[in-house]
Amino acid sequence: MCSDLLGFIEYNKIEKPAVIGHPIGGRCAALFAKQHPELLSKLVIVDISPFDCENQEELSAFHRNILTALATVNLNEIHSRNDAAAQLSEKINDVNLQKFLLKNLYRTQKSGFLWRFYLPALLNNVKNIGCGTFKKNEKTEMKIPTLFIVGEKSNHVVNPDIEMITNVFSDLKTQIISGAGHWIHSEQREKFVACLQKFISKQM
Repeated sequence: MCSDLLGFIEYNKIEKPAVIGHPIGGRCAALFAKQHPELLSKLVIVDISPFDCENQEELSAFHRNILTALATVNLNEIHSRNDAAAQLSEKINDVNLQKFLLKNLYRTQKSGFLWRFYLPALLNNVKNIGCGTFKKNEKTEMKIPTLFIVGEKSNHVVNPDIEMITNVFSDLKTQIISGAGHWIHSEQREKFVACLQKFISKQM
């Protein structure tokens, strides 16, 4: 994923981008910043720890359940996003979460449907969701301006992680979004966007 990101930046000749990532994307963003710190202007990691998670099995099961539910949607039988929602509702009861996940579904030129991500690869590697980019006592110093956004109700980043994050990222801001769980950008969109804008515009 980091190689893909590097290729995208180089192909599009993007100079000093701000990279933002949520769970797997957050892990990728942190690793990319570690590998190519000179390329980035800012780094935003959303509700995921860059260290090995103590609750790895719990997090893996959480994401596996969601990915498995997505895999049960029969793309050959649906004619609309509502059809997909009806199938997904058999596995996921949360309507807001359904809508959020189904934003990754798009209609092809042949009027069929596909996922924007490669679902088999995610399912095959979901066990690694809790594996960190940094070791817990690593001495690496990341000087890139970095923002960690954490959901108030989420269990993906715990207090010990925040303390260790402070030791690795020397130019760090942390923002806890009230009323949000893990899906911050869906559950508290306005607060999330306002936080991003403030950080990127150098107001925090």
